Amino acid sequence: MATQGGSFDRGRGLEAQILFAEDQQDYQNLYTELMEASPYVETQLLLDVINIEDYPELALRNIMVANPHASREGEVWEALVNREPMLSQQTLDDIQDEQKTITTHYVLNMQISQAQHASEYATVNLLQVYANDASTNQISAIRNHLKNRDEPIFRYMLIDSYLASGDIAQAQNELALIDSECEMSEDSEQELTGMTTWYGIVDDNLENLHDLSSADITALTTLAQDPNDYRPSGLARTLLKLNDAPVDYTEPVYFPGQVNNKRANQVAERPESVQTKFSLSPNPAGDKIRLSWSSEELYPVKEMEVQITDMQGKVVLQQQLSDVSLEMTLFNLNGFINGTYILEVRHEENTLYSEKFIVKK
Repeated sequence: MATQGGSFDRGRGLEAQILFAEDQQDYQNLYTELMEASPYVETQLLLDVINIEDYPELALRNIMVANPHASREGEVWEALVNREPMLSQQTLDDIQDEQKTITTHYVLNMQISQAQHASEYATVNLLQVYANDASTNQISAIRNHLKNRDEPIFRYMLIDSYLASGDIAQAQNELALIDSECEMSEDSEQELTGMTTWYGIVDDNLENLHDLSSADITALTTLAQDPNDYRPSGLARTLLKLNDAPVDYTEPVYFPGQVNNKRANQVAERPESVQTKFSLSPNPAGDKIRLSWSSEELYPVKEMEVQITDMQGKVVLQQQLSDVSLEMTLFNLNGFINGTYILEVRHEENTLYSEKFIVKK
């Protein structure tokens, strides 16, 4: 815990240094601090440094090279490319070349993500064992376990267990505690808002969920159409179907290279595979192009195939990606002529992503 606290305090100190840096001595001190903190410097701090107009280019180059995990993110690369005054092509090339390096920071993030997935998988398996063991009454042990988890999804399981036993008051109490007792992201906060609406409807109609009022149907329809497709939208669709109410599936569609880039795509039936967040940059491309993705969104996919074709349908590159957890790969375009190409990412029979890009040298 001391290490985490030290990192937090140092991050706050760096924020202050960036905010108040005004001259070359301040820049030099900031450079020393950032290099000592590498490769664990947060992405937002690096973005703040990029936005200092007269920060020395060589110092900026060295900081980015020391933290290649950050330049894999589209917003950082976009900030570097669009920086004023402009960075030299040599500086951008140096930063881009270092993106292939797997740093301690990146390995640690992968280990944390894998541990989190393993923990969640173990909890789900444990609950399944308890559920299938009809010879013992383990409901108290299950509830204690769920209460000790700080992920909202397990607290919703806890609430469901109280609702299943008809204890509405305790279910409402646990719902009220989620925001203060759980690790909450922006997405979790939005999901909690929807879950609060959904549980309100369930609490009022626990004995008669198949015959809801028109007001409840309207509220559920609104939840079901949530373009983010959070947990409450799926639960809302289930209740709507139970009440023979019309409902469409709302698929989240991602547009690469943009922030907050989700858009609703209404279809009558759930598609075979949901489009996943990928990013292809730069576009137009020169000698290299980078494909990045979120391994968490792809879980449990472990490997993918990438195929690039020209506009006549000729395959010009085909490559197997055997480790999805790396979340980034670079393709060498030295043999490509100027023109438009299509990159596709596939897993088994499904196309996960397809994007046109231009090669312009």
